Amino acid sequence: MCRGGQARFKAVGCRQPLGKVDEKGILQTPGRIRRQKPTIVSSNLTPCYKKTMESKNLDDIIWELAEFHGSMPPGLVIGAYMVDYARELLGETKGKLNAVAETRHCLIDAIQVMTPCTMGNKYLWLVDYGRFALTLYDRDTKQGIRVYIDMKKIPGENYPELYAFLLRKRDPEILNDMRLREISNAKVIDEVNRAKRDILSYQKVEVKFPRKPEMLPSIVCRKCSEPFLSDGAGICTACDSKGYYTQLK
Repeated sequence: MCRGGQARFKAVGCRQPLGKVDEKGILQTPGRIRRQKPTIVSSNLTPCYKKTMESKNLDDIIWELAEFHGSMPPGLVIGAYMVDYARELLGETKGKLNAVAETRHCLIDAIQVMTPCTMGNKYLWLVDYGRFALTLYDRDTKQGIRVYIDMKKIPGENYPELYAFLLRKRDPEILNDMRLREISNAKVIDEVNRAKRDILSYQKVEVKFPRKPEMLPSIVCRKCSEPFLSDGAGICTACDSKGYYTQLK
């Protein structure tokens, strides 16, 4: 089945087509998905997650993830399985659901679509350890479930493409050849869908974050005259020679 001219993506128990050739003769694969209009799935969710989300199978959720993310990389599919697993293990929460992402790649979008936790509403904390792991927890009790990729469960002989992907040992040519990357990604995703939760492990944890992030006072920068949140400094970070940009004349 195709949606919006794009080949449907295999997630749970359905075939994964290689793609579909469009009117210009270009092969359209899941890796080339580009959304025309943002699909914000998480805006109306309530802890632990909204009934409408419960009624969707993981296949449909992954498709919505791809629309939100802009493409279908393997990390996004792995993230969907991880969030789904963590939600199930945690169950309903008495307080508001909060989340922690230990990487800024892919997984963070799975959390924002599949839970009410986003960077904007401050229910999602980013602790960039460079590890593909997440924690969902009750903000009141600070207790939750941490789900992570368990390399002990991913023998290279059983999941060679996934193993190489996670350890960044794939053919270097995929960095420059988009077609090779799409073929490689499809193989990785196929192994992820075969393994499902079997490659994941979890821990019961208690987080150390405050119930709510500290609300810093806002003052006017002495140099640029823009308001900013200050921890006591009178000059904003950008004006203190630590900015990410250089002003052009």
